[in-house]
Amino acid sequence: MPDESTSVSATLRALVVPIYIPAFVLTVTQALVIPVLPIFLKYDLAAEEATIGTVVSMQGLGSFLSAGFNGVLIGLIGERSGMLSGSVLGCVCYGACALVALAVGGAMDWGSGSGGEDDEREGLKSGWAIGVLATARLSTGVGLSLFQIARQSWVAAVVPKERRGRVNSLVGGCARLANTLGPVVGGLLMNMHGASAAFTAQTVLGCVVVWVVACGVPAGGAAARKVAATSSGERGKEQGAAANNNGPCAAAIVRWCGLPAWLMSLLAVAPIGFNFAFVRSARQFLIPLKADLLQLSPAAIGAVTAASFACDSLCFPAAGAPGPTIAGGAYHSTTHQPHPASPSTPSPPHLHQHPTPTHPNP
Repeated sequence: MPDESTSVSATLRALVVPIYIPAFVLTVTQALVIPVLPIFLKYDLAAEEATIGTVVSMQGLGSFLSAGFNGVLIGLIGERSGMLSGSVLGCVCYGACALVALAVGGAMDWGSGSGGEDDEREGLKSGWAIGVLATARLSTGVGLSLFQIARQSWVAAVVPKERRGRVNSLVGGCARLANTLGPVVGGLLMNMHGASAAFTAQTVLGCVVVWVVACGVPAGGAAARKVAATSSGERGKEQGAAANNNGPCAAAIVRWCGLPAWLMSLLAVAPIGFNFAFVRSARQFLIPLKADLLQLSPAAIGAVTAASFACDSLCFPAAGAPGPTIAGGAYHSTTHQPHPASPSTPSPPHLHQHPTPTHPNP
């Protein structure tokens, strides 16, 4: 047991720079503008609620549309290049948003229009600004998806299977803590210096993520180790285990219809994940606007938003605890004790007992 805990601690320490610091800083970068963007669109660009919701949701749309392509791209360029490309794309988009905020801040006075021509000119300016923000948010989603898929692939290639639950739970913990800190900082910056300060800080943090990934993530080798460690036969066993974990009905559908096991796993998990993601993402739009209707300051809006993410952070320590136990299916890797074996669940190779051959006495 001491050797196992020491090994887990060494694994976690080795992942501080390549995984945990980029995850924390990147999430702070995203969370900075959660309370800022809706208020900026409403007051500086005179956008309606439907437009605000559309612009805010463009990042999620970009992640959704690009996920499949990004997975193929990472297989071609590698995990480190994927993380670096995603962070660079995000940094460029943050800079575009900062330029829009700097150009718009103070330049549009919505209460002092001198006539229809001035109103039309200001409407055209706000239309261009909203278009740039929407495009930047969409591209940010593409870069974020590329970064996250590359990071998960890197972890799967480097970290042993029985430790991935602990590693991923700490990544989630970093993200929750960052989501708690980011809105507070963003709201304070907007309250003191305007929206442009928050967008500029987002760009600076995006550059920090690029620098950490470029200097801290080892180059190459991850994909090669994964291919060398997992043969085609082992992948087939993993697919069969995934089908069995979804239940006998799912396993029967896989056999009868010829569907891949990963598709059945996706169909079993996707509806739950979609519902949770829908509820959690809606607060990025609803909380700032509702708080604004209550005439709260940007700093207070950031604090309220951070409180909702603080509730999430209370759950992450227990999230990775079942990982080592469940990862082996009927076999508990933490105890190394085989369960009663069934015909469809073979025990690990190192648990097979080879009987000593007996020779009849002459």
